[in-house]
Amino acid sequence: MPQIACKQSILEQLLGTSTTWLGERDEATVLNRILQGVAALGFDRARLYLLSEDKEMLIGKAHIGMGDSFLKIRRSAKEDPYLQELLSDCSPHLFTPRPGIPLFGELWESERIREWVCAPLLRQGQVIGKLSADNIFSGRPITQEDRHAVALLAGQAAAAIESVQLLNEVTRRAEQLAEQHQYLASLIESSPNAVITSDFSGHITGVNKQAWKILGYLEEEDFPSHVHKVYYNNEEADRIGQLLAKNGGSIKDHITFLRSRSGERIQVRISATTFYDSRGQRLDTVGYFEDMRSFRALENRVQLFARISFMIAQAEQLTEGLSAFAELLVSLLSHTFCRIILRDERADLFVVKAVAARYYPVTPFSWTPQLGYRLEPLVAFGSPKGWSMKEPQVLDWRNPEDQSALRDLSIRLELLQPVKFVLRVPLGPLGKPLGFLEIGEKEGAEGRLISAEEQNLVSAAAAQASVFIERLQQLEKARRRNDFLERLEEKL
Repeated sequence: MPQIACKQSILEQLLGTSTTWLGERDEATVLNRILQGVAALGFDRARLYLLSEDKEMLIGKAHIGMGDSFLKIRRSAKEDPYLQELLSDCSPHLFTPRPGIPLFGELWESERIREWVCAPLLRQGQVIGKLSADNIFSGRPITQEDRHAVALLAGQAAAAIESVQLLNEVTRRAEQLAEQHQYLASLIESSPNAVITSDFSGHITGVNKQAWKILGYLEEEDFPSHVHKVYYNNEEADRIGQLLAKNGGSIKDHITFLRSRSGERIQVRISATTFYDSRGQRLDTVGYFEDMRSFRALENRVQLFARISFMIAQAEQLTEGLSAFAELLVSLLSHTFCRIILRDERADLFVVKAVAARYYPVTPFSWTPQLGYRLEPLVAFGSPKGWSMKEPQVLDWRNPEDQSALRDLSIRLELLQPVKFVLRVPLGPLGKPLGFLEIGEKEGAEGRLISAEEQNLVSAAAAQASVFIERLQQLEKARRRNDFLERLEEKL
């Protein structure tokens, strides 16, 4: 019966301790609550140490009964033989003083220490610190149940530390996304093209100033509440909805007509994207309307940045944002295809993350874009002379040195017509490239070389997109850590 009561007490203490730190964002508060749980099990003193990021130093982080000087402890991890024993055997240990091995000052009154229990803090199988406790005042012997309970609390401490770090990371990302949202809103508002958003039923949820200007509405007047009232033909909104459904939620370069406030028919070119949640439910549709009355051959840089930022930032998953980005580049530049290839963080490989191709009504473009393929660097670059990814790379069929690489790329993509031109632009900072985007043009009468102006625009767009790609990658890492913690909490 005493053993059953002891185990029940331990379980109750573990449950009570685990519920106190859930949702807490302050690491010191969480660790102190863990140690209060240790003390509640009948220990006189408790100490928690964490290893520095380089694993060289052991740092005092929280304590009960040790005095304020404990928090100033920073000592070499290699000089702590008890820690070294934990590193070699990650099970809870019951230590006793050993001749010739110092107990270190933080134990205090070392002549009265008879034994202490010590358990490692583990994260993904790696020791990140240790939790120890003793009964220096009461002299109560430490039992096997004590060792087991301290080990469980050490596991809670490791999970709590990761939870705090994850919560703080998610909060920081949320703040960054809020800043980006405000930034994107200002970019969209200043866009030279009209931007109109609508919900799943067609009710207009947002417009920018250019939409008011193109349609001739004044700010004090009511803008149309439904997309049916925006198009010149009342059936056009339904037709565009059908095109979106048929083409996987996006259309580009669709020529249509809007109705101005005065009834004027305004020719526009529309590109639209429908966004879905993780369950596949339709959310909003965003339409970009270019006024053909003052059409320019190429979007100016500010507008392009607004589109890139909006599409990638609104995506719930990295792949969604990259696909929208690739389709946007093909739509704007009217070249044959675009691929976005990112570096695999776990291996020296590259993964094709997104692809897009131009629509040719007479002779449809057929290819195997290798979406999802994991490629060796030489295969990804397709160039025997290699590529440092420090600056854009141009492969031109007119250059004999590039013909072999372009021929190999055409074979890998299973193209009927060979690629005659490829532009590759690195994504990410120079010292740490995330990958690259690839724009190509097939051979044929309709094909053309990419201009220097377009090269500069693509490089600028790649630099803008790199910021969002890196942040979405980090956010996905945070989500994976959060999923791990949720599974761990379910087991506890």
